[in-house]
This record gives sequence, C-alpha cells and structure tokens, in this order.
Amino acid sequence: MYMAHTAMRREFTLLPRLVSDVAPGDVRRAEVVGAHAELMCRVLHLHHEGEDHVLWPKLLDRGGEETAAIVPAMEEQHHAIEKAHARVTALLPGWRATGRGGAELAEAPGPTITSTSGPALVRVSRNAATLRAHRAVTG
Repeated sequence: MYMAHTAMRREFTLLPRLVSDVAPGDVRRAEVVGAHAELMCRVLHLHHEGEDHVLWPKLLDRGGEETAAIVPAMEEQHHAIEKAHARVTALLPGWRATGRGGAELAEAPGPTITSTSGPALVRVSRNAATLRAHRAVTG
C-alpha cells in the first residue's frame, strides 16, 4: 500500500505542471498528458473504492481502538479527494479534445489530492502494514 500511495502522490504532484506545460491548442500533447491523467484518476478512484469497501470495514472490525481512531479520518479525506477528482474528471475531456483550458484543469484539484493525502497516506500505509503484521486484515 505504501508504494501505491507514494506513486500516486508523485504522479498527482507532477500532473498540474504537465498540464500547464501543454501549449494552448496542442491537441496531440493534451491527448497524451490527458490519457495519463485519466489513467491516474481511474487508479486513484479504484484504489480508494477498494479501501472504502474492503479495507476500512476489516480494519474497523479487527483493528481495535487504534484503527477506530484512524479510519474515520481516512474516510473524510477520501471524500475531500473525491471532490477534487470529480472537478478534474469533469474538465479533462474538454481539455483533451481542444487543448484549451489547461490552466483551469491544472488548478482544479488545488492542493487537495497531494497535501490532504500526503501525511495521511503515510500514516494509513504504516498503520495498515502494522495491522496486517498482526493479522488484523488477513486474520
């Protein structure tokens, strides 16, 4: 999980600059960068969906007090990230098709995806690893 979170943080940190660097109207480059952005958005969404539907319930059921304190914060952060994700995915198709509106797209997530999730992702990754080591998830 830690590696997945690290990779997503890296890509979502780089994406606004990649989008901003596309010249207005450069549809070919917008399509390439947009395809990557769409892939990362899909990966993020599916990853969070898995955590929400599989991991959190198991952690709450088996992880004890420490987990009970962490999971609600993670769920809240997922909701904030999902709002940023929705803004990005709403703007992405138009930008990919025209190469216009890159500044708005680059700013759409704000700091939500990387700053909201950064320390939290590290915390949940470490705690989930610890809990797995204690068979809280797999037991």
